[in-house]
Amino acid sequence: GWVGLGWVGWQPWGKAIVERLGTSLDAEIECHRLSAMVPSDNEKLSVTLILDDVEEGLCRLAKTMLLEAIYTVYIDPVRCGTVHVVGQQLAEQLRHVTSKPKELSEAQRNELRHLRGSYAFRAETDPRVSMHVSEDLDGWTVICEEDVLFAIACAPRQIYVKPMPLHWNEALFLVQHQLESTVLWPGGADARGLPEMPIRLLE
Repeated sequence: GWVGLGWVGWQPWGKAIVERLGTSLDAEIECHRLSAMVPSDNEKLSVTLILDDVEEGLCRLAKTMLLEAIYTVYIDPVRCGTVHVVGQQLAEQLRHVTSKPKELSEAQRNELRHLRGSYAFRAETDPRVSMHVSEDLDGWTVICEEDVLFAIACAPRQIYVKPMPLHWNEALFLVQHQLESTVLWPGGADARGLPEMPIRLLE
């Protein structure tokens, strides 16, 4: 069952959710979801952005996410399209990647199985959410959300596609102290508003 609002309501991220949604079931579900997304204190994170030239950006992203952890990618919905359109395009790119992924551990499989089930239900009931998955758990999972909050994936080759926020602190407040770099496509794109940190090109 869902965790209550007890201890999560006292966490900084829990307080923000309660302030936004109150003590409704929606708030309880959201706190449960976020409690699994808070990264370990020693984990270093990057913010990945695709702001234009979406076809080439997604081609690069599909190859990169099979090799390294990219938890959340932000897209410019004006130049790239909605998160749902971009997520579908990313799934198409991933279907054409021929490299065989490393098998997940049983614990990762269980987490991913639970997450896919949860988001499949949400996608059926909430038009702000959609999901694209490979046939097997060892493949890839693309979750598209209109919510801008930076999300932590539960397994390799799982990624969230989200719209670029109006204010970055609304998206990054959970992980701001652990950010170390910005991964950007295309080169020279305007990434103003982000915390100051090294920028590297999406390879």
